[in-house]
Amino acid sequence: MFRPEEQQVEICLLKSNLEEIENELVIQRSALPALDAENEQKYRETMTALRVTRSMNTEIERLKLENDVSMKICWKRLQIGSETLVDITYNEEEINKQTEKNNITIKQLTEELEKRQEMVDELKTQLNMIQPAVPEDILAVFGKQDLDNKIKELSDKLEALIEKRKPLLEN
Repeated sequence: MFRPEEQQVEICLLKSNLEEIENELVIQRSALPALDAENEQKYRETMTALRVTRSMNTEIERLKLENDVSMKICWKRLQIGSETLVDITYNEEEINKQTEKNNITIKQLTEELEKRQEMVDELKTQLNMIQPAVPEDILAVFGKQDLDNKIKELSDKLEALIEKRKPLLEN
């Protein structure tokens, strides 16, 4: 057994140790919410990164499938093209016949075009030779000179209005 003084010292030491433990617990408890918040933030970031990775993997798989489909389509096109090329090569005589028919048709159309152009030129010449049957001073002949003056006046006003409108349209 201890003496009373030793017991007193022992009690003081234990009390001091308990206070230190209490202080450490308080510090740990105050640090725990910060650690919990930090862990929660890291958890969210990890989950977000995981979602992004999953979506990227899904997109990669989709692109692989799309690429496979496009490769199959491309291969099929090449196959069809080569089959067509083989058919064309074997049908060279038929192609030559068709080319000859096309050349004949082109020649006929060219001749027809030349004939029509000649007709157009002739009609232009005839049109240029026709003189107007109405004299230029028809209003003077009928004694309506004031109408001619009125037409000239209105034409001048129209031209002036058009000139005024041009700057407005440019803005």
